[in-house]
Amino acid sequence: MTLSCEAGGSPVSYSWFKDNEIVKAGGRVSLSSDNQTLTLDPGSRNDSGSSTCLATNAASSQNDTVRLDVLCN
Repeated sequence: MTLSCEAGGSPVSYSWFKDNEIVKAGGRVSLSSDNQTLTLDPGSRNDSGSSTCLATNAASSQNDTVRLDVLCN
């Protein structure tokens, strides 16, 4: 399962959160070098919940949240 985040402006830094806790790479979780893409492989029921991308640049920050419902492994 892959989630991507895109924002205008330059430079932009990206952070990912699951249920309001920062997501870090490791195990099934990988992040692209710029943190713009989050990959969960394999996806599992434990991935269900709110996933948020926070995009920040010198002028402002913006976030977008999606609700994931993983029904099977």
